[in-house]
Amino acid sequence: MAASPLKVLWIKDTRTGHVNKAKGFLAALAGGPRPLEVTDWNVRWRFPLARHLVSRLQSTCFQVPACCLLEDFPPRGTYDLVVSAGGLTQWPNLLMAKRLGVPNVYLGSPHHFSPSLFSLIPLVDPPNQDPPFLQLEVMTSEMSPAAARASAKVHLPDLAQPAWALLLGGDGEGLKWLREDYLALVDGFLKEAAAAGKATCVATSRRTPAWVEQEVIGRCRAQPGFAGGAWFHSADVPKLPLLSLLGAAERTWVTADSVSMVYEAVASGTLTLAVYPTCGSTNARHQAQFKQLEDSGKLARLDLAWPQPFADLQPLGGWRPVTGDVQSKLAAEALSRLGLA
Repeated sequence: MAASPLKVLWIKDTRTGHVNKAKGFLAALAGGPRPLEVTDWNVRWRFPLARHLVSRLQSTCFQVPACCLLEDFPPRGTYDLVVSAGGLTQWPNLLMAKRLGVPNVYLGSPHHFSPSLFSLIPLVDPPNQDPPFLQLEVMTSEMSPAAARASAKVHLPDLAQPAWALLLGGDGEGLKWLREDYLALVDGFLKEAAAAGKATCVATSRRTPAWVEQEVIGRCRAQPGFAGGAWFHSADVPKLPLLSLLGAAERTWVTADSVSMVYEAVASGTLTLAVYPTCGSTNARHQAQFKQLEDSGKLARLDLAWPQPFADLQPLGGWRPVTGDVQSKLAAEALSRLGLA
């Protein structure tokens, strides 16, 4: 007899990193014993301070009429599980789990509410190993070495050898990117790749200023070995899926402000270098996450204030990149912890 479907309500915001986290978790569940039926709901608050209001109310937050805070609600139906990522979704996650009487998963640190209100919180850096926390090797995403390579074969079929990739973010996580830093990083990357005889791929993100993207596109087009880009702002320029870009890369430079892009690069199996600008500093949690990756042989770090060739950089214990699907065991453990196996 076929297993009954697992009906999931996915509460979404608009952040790419949050969406990718949730997609990765849902993909892991889809590899489990039960077929998956996902209904997604894009949460919209009525006014910007609404979510801060409910977080301050804490235990009394459910006494506030939800219609006063949210513009709409998810489709009516029967659900077995609520899943979300991102601070905008925390209270709607709790609200819907309470109304439906089902377990809930939050993919992130529950800064605004008690962890005990969630059934499962998968994290790479949990504060402890007790429920509801679940230790992850890397952040959940759809990325895996096999999926990345397969995508690269489709979108970059003429690439004769592995390329080098550069993923550009921008100001964030306490880091400040000056124009000089951007250009030093891009020019250094292109110069090293040319010297090594490597093709190049470049991606930008929502944090990358549009003017930086335009300068980068111009520099890349002047590079003979440029294979393609994943551009955030430029709709009129051909673009690659990020999955394909990472699948083509044997080495990837990522600006250190983007934790999600660093983890995506690591999960793809590429040798990953986190690059820091000359201004700013990250918080203790950010540093601990990257140190954990560095200690496990999956990340090296470079400060532009002390530049050195990428080829000379490696984790202290040598490279030990991801080689398989790190999400493959997640479904069984998560479903068991949620009582949905």
